[in-house]
Amino acid sequence: MVIDRGRVVAMTITAPVRPPAADPLTAARAAKELAEVRLLREALRAWEAGRPQVAIAEALGVSQAAVSKMLVRARLAPEVAGDTPWEVALRYAAGELSHEQMIETFTAWPWTHDRFLDAGSAWPEQYVRGSWQDVVRAANEGYISRQDYAELFERTA
Repeated sequence: MVIDRGRVVAMTITAPVRPPAADPLTAARAAKELAEVRLLREALRAWEAGRPQVAIAEALGVSQAAVSKMLVRARLAPEVAGDTPWEVALRYAAGELSHEQMIETFTAWPWTHDRFLDAGSAWPEQYVRGSWQDVVRAANEGYISRQDYAELFERTA
């Protein structure tokens, strides 16, 4: 990681060169993670709408304790709150988005940068992750190719 004035300006990508669709296991892993995000999101929505945990548990075929744990995870996971670049990458890798749709979505994305909290903060060394880190993670996980990462970096830099 290269940091310039509190911003991450470069990252090392270790993803394979082949596109994600070339590996059915990568697509299956992405689909599984995407399903988990959607399950957490729907459980959280149901609970926020007033549905009791017991009723959610019955609908999902799990215990109330499992629902309670799911709701904690859902509130802590940024991707559950709504669309994130990570979810776009998962949808692409799972085959729900075409390559063109993925590139267009990322090109139009309102990116936030990594940063460190200002010196006036109680914890000035605290690192705040920007949305671009989802793309770095997607490349490292093999959900987008190195070529896609380079193209997105050029288009959005």
